[in-house]
Amino acid sequence: MPLRVVERVVDEAQGNPLVIEELVRFHDAHSRDSEPLSFAGMVSRRLEQLDPLSRLVVEVCATAGYALDLESLAAGAKARVQDAGFAVAGLVEQRLLRRVAGSEAAVRLVPFHDKVTVITLDTMEPSGRRRIHRRLASHLAATRPGAFHALADHWRLAGVPERASSYALRAAEHAEEVGLFDRAVRYYAMALGFPTSGIEEWQIRERLAQTLDRGGRFSEAG
Repeated sequence: MPLRVVERVVDEAQGNPLVIEELVRFHDAHSRDSEPLSFAGMVSRRLEQLDPLSRLVVEVCATAGYALDLESLAAGAKARVQDAGFAVAGLVEQRLLRRVAGSEAAVRLVPFHDKVTVITLDTMEPSGRRRIHRRLASHLAATRPGAFHALADHWRLAGVPERASSYALRAAEHAEEVGLFDRAVRYYAMALGFPTSGIEEWQIRERLAQTLDRGGRFSEAG
């Protein structure tokens, strides 16, 4: 491998040995290309060559913003778990997704690298992102109804403000109960941005001010 290519690989990988390995493999397979070697270019080409389900599975992982188990991933892609599993196997082999250990030894999936997330999201239509957030929210509501903060985020990003607001309030209250005041502030502020049934805006502002005070953010509490 020419020295200039080695230097390019090292620069692109930024010390990540797995990225170095993938760039070397990619260079060996496409050494005649005139396009400069880059990790972003490698990711883009691999995404372009995916079948529709595999591409959608990557989009779900990139959109979620956290590690997903296979059932959640399948729900976000509106696919059978078995079909999603087959897609995941190929995506892990192509270094577009990677497995991470979850709670109770469950395997979860995330994009292989931050650049996979960025490039995938950049190529998606806003409507596609909203659709995935809606599916993930519906799945979470059925399987983990107490995941208030994730539900608030998904419904907000799905463009369903009334549900986002309801879960944001519950997320804020729960965070406050366990002493996570910064998180509580975030979700009270989110609730203020949407119409809320059963509670007045001034009541949310009062709770927000109290939480800021309890968290030591006195100048913001007013």
